Amino acid sequence: MLSNGPQAAHRLGLEVIEIATLELFAGISRKATTENHFKVAQELASDFVNVQPRLRYRSSPHVMVTMTKAKNAAGEFDYFIGEKVQQAAQDKGVEVVSLEPGLYAQLRVKKNPSFLLGWRLARVRKIFYSNFLPSSPYEKSERFDEMEYYGYESQLHPKRAQNMTLLIPLKKKTEN
Repeated sequence: MLSNGPQAAHRLGLEVIEIATLELFAGISRKATTENHFKVAQELASDFVNVQPRLRYRSSPHVMVTMTKAKNAAGEFDYFIGEKVQQAAQDKGVEVVSLEPGLYAQLRVKKNPSFLLGWRLARVRKIFYSNFLPSSPYEKSERFDEMEYYGYESQLHPKRAQNMTLLIPLKKKTEN
């Protein structure tokens, strides 16, 4: 519960950050629904292994992402998996998505042991959407729904390598 404001948000691993430069990710996507997104995620991950060697202009250190876009009227959304790249020019069949400059909620989630990651993500999302967002000066932006950002940190930073980052696009609330 974020009843203690910024201190509790910090303990939760939540920061509002401003990303200043465009980031590009190359990969593949599929339509998914709430009911089938775990199955679609597994299929995408399996298919991405075959696409990954074809990616051009890959970044180092490697960064993997999954991104969900907003749901349409039928409850479907685009589910993307990809890797950070330096240029948008990619082979046919490889999709490029961007992380636009702007405000984001950055939630760091411990990823080990891996069997607890789903529970930790659900807990962080619930606290963010139920406690933090309604009382903050921000609202969710429509750029995309969420991005799970998995960085391959160097051996010099093993503590950081044990976390993944959930990015949620924000904008300042407008006064009515």
